[in-house]
Amino acid sequence: MPFSGENESKNLLTKLTNYAKNGKLYDSGLNSITDINEAVKVSCDLLGQNISGPVNLVNQGTITTKEITELMGISGEWYTQEEFKQNTVADRSVCTIRCAHPMMSDVRERLKLAIKQMELL
Repeated sequence: MPFSGENESKNLLTKLTNYAKNGKLYDSGLNSITDINEAVKVSCDLLGQNISGPVNLVNQGTITTKEITELMGISGEWYTQEEFKQNTVADRSVCTIRCAHPMMSDVRERLKLAIKQMELL
């Protein structure tokens, strides 16, 4: 799931803010997420070094939705697992990638930076 310090519709942080204001949040468990700005920078660095092949451009570590909202200082109503299943057609995916590219930073550090950038907007 992509995130950044920009307030735009595809940003995970923007989505969580909107869900907290207008609906309910759901925590499906640990996920790997990507600071999209860092991923672009690392991609360009790799291309500049003529490095090719598959790479996992997710940030180091995993995090839950609940942890992200705590970092953001937002609160809202949360679905229970049963409520979520009753109100949706499909379950949420859980994806953790343990072999993130070593040039990608720690997920919590990048989230803190992105949250700070969003607060300045």
